[in-house]
Amino acid sequence: MITSRGLRICAAVSLTTLGLIVVAIFITSAHWWIKARGVVVTCSKSACLEARVYKSWAGNVLVSIDDYEWYLVFPESQRIGIANKSNFFRLPGCVYSRNAPPFFALLNPVKSITPELLVENKHIEFNSLNQGRVSVIWSR
Repeated sequence: MITSRGLRICAAVSLTTLGLIVVAIFITSAHWWIKARGVVVTCSKSACLEARVYKSWAGNVLVSIDDYEWYLVFPESQRIGIANKSNFFRLPGCVYSRNAPPFFALLNPVKSITPELLVENKHIEFNSLNQGRVSVIWSR
């Protein structure tokens, strides 16, 4: 039988736990990348079904073409880099980065690839290492 005292203790423990989770997420907010919704990714003008796009709180974009090609796009500074995949942990609906900012190598020019980065409102395009021209378009 649960008493009113037991309910108060349970509620206090639940609220404390929830508060600690909120504080932990706030403190580590630079490490979290949220999956972008309503995004279409094409590679060389054909759909990249395996591609995933994530956005940071700072507005940077993480594009995962497949398990091997991860790109960081910095729209404000018009830069693009190759992300160190081992730095990230995929979770449902988000990615957690071990380091903030995550480790990356600028793509200017790596392996004879000129990235030709194009950043517009709701649209990013760049040349990738293996997939040709990559286009990311937000429908929302």
